[in-house]
Amino acid sequence: SANTLDFADDAKAQFGDGDDLKIYHATASGGNSIINDTGSGNLIIGGSIIEIKNAALSQTQATFTQGDDVQLFHAGNQKFKTIGYGVTVVGDLQTSGITTIHASTNQQLFLNNPATNGQSTIAFQSSKSTKWIIGSNKDSQADQDFFIFDNSNSKHRFNIKADGNIGIG
Repeated sequence: SANTLDFADDAKAQFGDGDDLKIYHATASGGNSIINDTGSGNLIIGGSIIEIKNAALSQTQATFTQGDDVQLFHAGNQKFKTIGYGVTVVGDLQTSGITTIHASTNQQLFLNNPATNGQSTIAFQSSKSTKWIIGSNKDSQADQDFFIFDNSNSKHRFNIKADGNIGIG
């Protein structure tokens, strides 16, 4: 019609002297729709609010709002949002290795995954020095199920062993 520009499958709309920007629908790659920028500059998408939606255009997958937040969605439900001082995660946050949470430049919380060094721990750090550690299987004491460790004095302050015995000191 007079109001549309139609291209057959695998036909490309090409832009630039060297055909640096291509927009096409490729049946050979499983019917993917492709925007391909091979030029030396950036591919820039601009707008005051940019939304990425599913194929039916019925669910938002990501929203980017100028001067405000970025939101990521899963199955139509918001799961991640940037805020002025960090991010908000809705639901569980799964990480691998050691996770560090910074409250300020001198206050940190470390969550240690057992796969990293055989320990499940939470470490509290202040002024770049670890003060307290809470966790299980500290050192090589396999019978120690739970502990509170004073890293300033290198001493176990509280232990609950596998047999139920409690150690304080």
